[in-house]
Amino acid sequence: MSKKLLVVDDSETERFFISELAKKIEDVEIDDAAGFSEAKVKLAEKKYDLILIDSYMLEGTGAELRRIILEENPGGNAETAAIVMGHESDFEDGYLKENGFINYLEKPIEFNMLKAAISLYT
Repeated sequence: MSKKLLVVDDSETERFFISELAKKIEDVEIDDAAGFSEAKVKLAEKKYDLILIDSYMLEGTGAELRRIILEENPGGNAETAAIVMGHESDFEDGYLKENGFINYLEKPIEFNMLKAAISLYT
């Protein structure tokens, strides 16, 4: 059974890059969303195993989107593991726990880190 991954990032280049990396990992099905609205639609349509969320987007922060997911529970995805993507310096002590993230991935995303995150959290 394939692992379902949703990547939320307002950068088309980042979404493409992460999708291409994920395609190299066996048994991974990947969807992407350009922002909050598209993410909410995709989340309502499918239960994901892992959600990757950009820390800063045009519509708001990754933490704001995570709160929306936790409160509105689209498609039953409030319990789905979520990882924030950005720069390590953006994530102060307690940031991950306070915002419902299990970890972060440093941008630009490296293949081995993405593969490890998928393996660990799905």
